[in-house]
Amino acid sequence: LIDPRGYTLARDAHDLERLRQHLGQQRLTVYGHSYGGLMAQAWAVAHPERVRGLILGNTVHGARDWQAQLERCKTQVQCQHPQLWTQWLAERAQGLRSDRAEFDALLGPCLEPLYWHDLSLRSRKAPPSPQPERDRLNRQVYLAMLGDDPEWRIGGALAGVEMLPQLARIK
Repeated sequence: LIDPRGYTLARDAHDLERLRQHLGQQRLTVYGHSYGGLMAQAWAVAHPERVRGLILGNTVHGARDWQAQLERCKTQVQCQHPQLWTQWLAERAQGLRSDRAEFDALLGPCLEPLYWHDLSLRSRKAPPSPQPERDRLNRQVYLAMLGDDPEWRIGGALAGVEMLPQLARIK
C-alpha cells in the first residue's frame, strides 16, 4: 500500500482469510506470534467457523494489554538501565516522542539482549533474516499502526482494539 494508514488489523485479518481461500482449506490452524497473534485473533473472531486451532505466542489481546506491556518495559528500563531512563525522561521533558528514528538508539541497548542473546549458550544469535535491509522496520507503517508515540502510548490504527471480549466466540 502507498498510504501506511491502509494497514489495519482488519485488513491483515482479511488477508489471512484470502490466503485460506486461495489454499482451498475449509479450516486452518493458525500460529500467531507478537503482532501476528493479534492478527490471528482478529481473523478467528471474524471467521470462527474457519478455525481448526489457534496457537498464540508472545502476543497481546488488544490496545490495553499492549499498553500494559509498554508500562512493564518502561519499568524494566528504569530499573535495569537507569542512565537511559534518565535520558528518556529528559527528552520527554523537551517534548520529544518515541516516533523518532533517534529514539531507536536509546531503545536498542534495552531490547537487543532480549532479541539477540541466547542465555543458555551465552552467545550472539544470527539475525533472523539473510536480507535484513529488506526486512527492516517500516517506520511509516509502524507509526500508522501504533500512533505517534509508539513506545510510550498506544494509538494509531490499534487504539481501541480489544479482542479479549470477543474471543469466547471461537470454539
